[in-house]
Amino acid sequence: PLGIHMKSKVDAPHWFLGDRDDVRSSLALEDVYNRVVRVLYKHAEAVGEKLVTEKLTQQDIASRVGATREMVHRILKELKTGGYISIEGKHITIEKKLPPGW
Repeated sequence: PLGIHMKSKVDAPHWFLGDRDDVRSSLALEDVYNRVVRVLYKHAEAVGEKLVTEKLTQQDIASRVGATREMVHRILKELKTGGYISIEGKHITIEKKLPPGW
């Protein structure tokens, strides 16, 4: 299609290769909020009826999502203000389903 003929994947531009690297495609296609949400859910386990993350600092999250600690702080602060999460020490409790966008 589109007249693109490549001999091998090595010749293909990075955007043509598909989901070879989930982290890179996530950084390119998702906004910071959605990447933060993905990290929270990925590192959380059920405790009763809530989800609690393993120990995560704002810097840990920022490093995993390719954002600044300040940006992660703003997102977590908004989620906390909205009653979506609570933070105790380095554990984040997801109190209710996180909104689809920020």
